[in-house]
Amino acid sequence: MKTSNDAKMTVCSIAVTLSILLITLGVYWGTQYLDENYVKYDVEQMLNVCNQIPDPTERKGETITIDKRWIVKSVIANRIYPQLSTQDGVNFFSDYARKQDWTICTNRWDLDNRTGKCTYYLTLKKKEITCYIEHEEGSEIWRFWIQKEDIFRKMGL
Repeated sequence: MKTSNDAKMTVCSIAVTLSILLITLGVYWGTQYLDENYVKYDVEQMLNVCNQIPDPTERKGETITIDKRWIVKSVIANRIYPQLSTQDGVNFFSDYARKQDWTICTNRWDLDNRTGKCTYYLTLKKKEITCYIEHEEGSEIWRFWIQKEDIFRKMGL
């Protein structure tokens, strides 16, 4: 029994289509795995700054958010000593960063005209990683920002 060329071509095109689909899905799932596992694990290592800071706070929780460009770790804390100013917390972060060989690139306050509150920004650099810390005065949340590209570069990807 002979098979026509049309049938062979159909089988070949189905096989090629399935191969392309499987390769595409493999790349997609591989990227997802890299984002969700390696990057989160490395961020935990890079951001252990917030876990070891002697800031007089009691943690209520923390979240890690990964989007297209940024990895954001938000730490929510209750102040044990409410009379301490935000500046004291800033000093803890700055001192700790210096002791851990982070270079302080930016250390500034900005007034938000919409809310009337001051937001503190601290930019730290250590080798190829840049970490941005943000804190709004009166808030209990400190946010740590790292660009994904920095993590990938550190991992050699």
